[in-house]
Amino acid sequence: MKRTDHGRGTGRPPGRAPLAVGLAALVLSLALLSQGCGGGRKGGAISLARQASQDSFALYYPVPSATAARVAPYSVSADLSNVAGASAAPTDQEARRALAAHGFVAVAGSRGRLDLAYRDISAPKFVTLDAALFALHSLGSRILYGLERDVLAADLGELLRSMLEGMRGIYEEAGGAVREAASADLAYLGVASRLLGQEAELPREAAELAEKELELISGGGGEATSPLMGTRVDYGRFRPQERYGQGSGMEGYYQAVTWLGEIGFPVRAGGGFREIVEGRDMARRAVLLLAALHMAEADGKPALELWDRVYQVNAFLAGAASELNPYLLTRLVSEVYGTSFRLEDLEDDTALDELISLAVGEVGSVYAAGAGGIGAGDPPCFRLLGARPRLEDAVFPELVADKVPGRFLPRGLDLPAALGSERALRLLEEVYGEASMEGYGESMSGLREALAAQSPSPARTDLYEGMREALRGTLEPRGEGYPPFTRGTAWLDRCLYSFLASWVELERDDAAEAVGGAQGDARESGAGAAEVAGDKGYVEPLPAAYAELAALTDMLRRGLRERGLSDPSYEERLDALYGLLVTLKNVSEKELRNEVPTAEEYGAIASVGETLAFICSLPLDDSEGGQPSGDACACAVIDLYRDPVYGEVLQAATGRPVTYYVIAPVEGRPTLTVGAGFSYYEFARPADQRHTTSSWREAVVTGALPDPSAWTASFLP
Repeated sequence: MKRTDHGRGTGRPPGRAPLAVGLAALVLSLALLSQGCGGGRKGGAISLARQASQDSFALYYPVPSATAARVAPYSVSADLSNVAGASAAPTDQEARRALAAHGFVAVAGSRGRLDLAYRDISAPKFVTLDAALFALHSLGSRILYGLERDVLAADLGELLRSMLEGMRGIYEEAGGAVREAASADLAYLGVASRLLGQEAELPREAAELAEKELELISGGGGEATSPLMGTRVDYGRFRPQERYGQGSGMEGYYQAVTWLGEIGFPVRAGGGFREIVEGRDMARRAVLLLAALHMAEADGKPALELWDRVYQVNAFLAGAASELNPYLLTRLVSEVYGTSFRLEDLEDDTALDELISLAVGEVGSVYAAGAGGIGAGDPPCFRLLGARPRLEDAVFPELVADKVPGRFLPRGLDLPAALGSERALRLLEEVYGEASMEGYGESMSGLREALAAQSPSPARTDLYEGMREALRGTLEPRGEGYPPFTRGTAWLDRCLYSFLASWVELERDDAAEAVGGAQGDARESGAGAAEVAGDKGYVEPLPAAYAELAALTDMLRRGLRERGLSDPSYEERLDALYGLLVTLKNVSEKELRNEVPTAEEYGAIASVGETLAFICSLPLDDSEGGQPSGDACACAVIDLYRDPVYGEVLQAATGRPVTYYVIAPVEGRPTLTVGAGFSYYEFARPADQRHTTSSWREAVVTGALPDPSAWTASFLP
C-alpha cells in the first residue's frame, strides 16, 4: 500500500474502597443575607457559611485487576498450516506474509461502524479495546444529549434567570470598580441568557457589550477580539454541531454552554501595570459571579443546586477542566475575606492580589509542572462550567518552531512520545529524521518530565480522564508471558495507531451522531452464542484497561441514579455495557493465566457485535426510534495544530474500521481470530481547505482518502 505523509518538518509542509473525586472536602456555601426575591445584601454584606458538598459526579470504585502473564510461546508456520481456521485468512499475499511473520495483520475494512463490522465476522472474533471504547464513548455521548434536551436546558435557563436577578442587585448597590465589574458580569450572563432565547434586562453599557458579542456569535466567523473580555476568541466554536443544529431546538443551548465553558476569567498575577490591573478586574468579576451563584434562588431552592446538576453532568460526560471552578474559588475567597465581608472590600487591591496568588498556587496550569513546565505561564481561569483541556494544545507548540527551528508542523506521534512511548520517539527519527532536530530532544525531555509529574488521581473526575488512562497503558511494551503477536515492534506500531485513532474518537464533538440508530437486543448478547461450533474467540489482553472502563461505567450509572437522572433506557444499556466490560476483563485475565473461559464468556465474545449494537441503540430523538440507519460511516476529523507561519492545519481523522486478523492462542492452539478497530489518517491542509465533518465523510464514502502514514507499513500492508 502506498504511503505518503504530511510535509517534512524541515521545511514548509505541503498542503472497591470509595475514593472521592477532586476536592470532595468541605465547600463553603455563600449565603447572602438580606430580604427580597432571590436573596440579596443588607448594606452590601456578604456572609459565608460552611456546607459539605461533594465535588464529583459520583464516588469512584476501582475494579480490581492484577494478572501475571504466563502464556506459553508458540510459532506460526509460513504457510499457516498449523493455524486453526486459517482458511479465513486474507487472500492478499502481502497481508498473508505479514500475518505469518508478525502473528497479526490489519487490512482496510468496508463497514461504517465497529458494531456492524463485528456482526459481519463469521470467524472466531478478536475483541479489541477499540470496541470497548467505542461503546462507552458513544453511549455516554447519547446519554448526555438526552439529559441536555430533557433536563439540563431548562435547568440552565432557570439558573441564568436567578443569577441575573442577583447580579442586578449587586450592580445597584455597588459603586466604583465593583459596580463596573458587576456591569460586565451582567453582560456575560446576559449573553448566555439571550442565546437561550430568554429576555435579559441589562443596563445600557452591559446591553451594548452583550449585543456586540451576540453579533459575533451569530456571524459564526473565525477569531476576533471579544468586546467583553478583550481576549481573542474563535467564534467559529459557536456553530452548533449536527445534532444541535437547525431544527433540533438545541442551538441556543449549545451556544450558551459553549459561552459559559469557553469564555472565562483569567486571574493573572504579576506582569506589567496593565496586566496587574486586568488580573484584579478579572478576579473581582469572578468573585461577584460566585456571589450571584450562591445568593440566587429558583423555585424556592438554591440556584447552586441547579448549577451543580448542570456542571457535574457536563463535567463527567463531556470532560472536566482542572481549573478555578466555583468549588475551589469559594474556598479561596473564604481564606482571603473570611466568612463575612462587604462589597466594598473587593475594592482592596491587596486582598485581590492575595486571592490571585492563592489561585495561582492552587491551580497554576492544568499541564504546568513547576517552573518551566508546559503551560507554566498560563493563569488560572474561572469558568462557570469549564472546558475540557486538550493535551495536544500543550504538547504540540513545544515541538515546533521556534522551539524546534524549521519544524512548522508536529506529528501525531509526538503525543504518545511525550507520554513516554519510546517506539513513537524512535519512529519519529527513523521514518522522519525529526527527533534529532535542534531543540527537539530538549523540548521532548521537558514535556516528558512535566507530564510524568502529572500523575493521574487515584479517583477519576470524568469519562475522558479514565478512557485516556486506559489508552496510555497500551503504549507499554509487552514482555515475556504475553502472547507472541503482542511482543514485536509491529504490535507496538499497531498500538500507536490504535492510540491515535482512539484519541481522535475521544476528541470528536459529534460522538452521539456517530452510531446512527443502531439496533440490537440485549437478549442476543451471549444467548446461545456459545453453541456456535468452534466459535471460541479471543480478547485483546488488556485487563487493566477493561477494568478502568468498567469502573467508569459503574460511576456513570450510580451518578445518574443519585441525581434522579436515570432512565430505564439508560439503565439497561449501562448494565449491558458494564457486564460486557467485566467479561472482557475476566476473559483477558484468564487468557494471560492460560485458563479456559467459560461457555458463557465465549458466547459474549461471539455475540459482541449484537451487544455493541444494543448499547449504542439509544435513540437521540423520537424520529430515530432506535431503528437502524444503514451503514453510514461513523468517521471523525479533528484539528490537531494550526501553523501560524504558513497557515497549514494538521488534521487527524478516522474512517471505516480496519479488520484485524490475529493468530491467538485459543486454549493453547494457534487460532485465526478476526476483529475490528478504528482506522487513522493524518494530513496537512491549507486552513481554507481543512476538512469539516461532512467533507471528510464524503471523502471516506467516495474513497478519496490520503495514504496511511509511512510508519504503519509494518502491520497495514
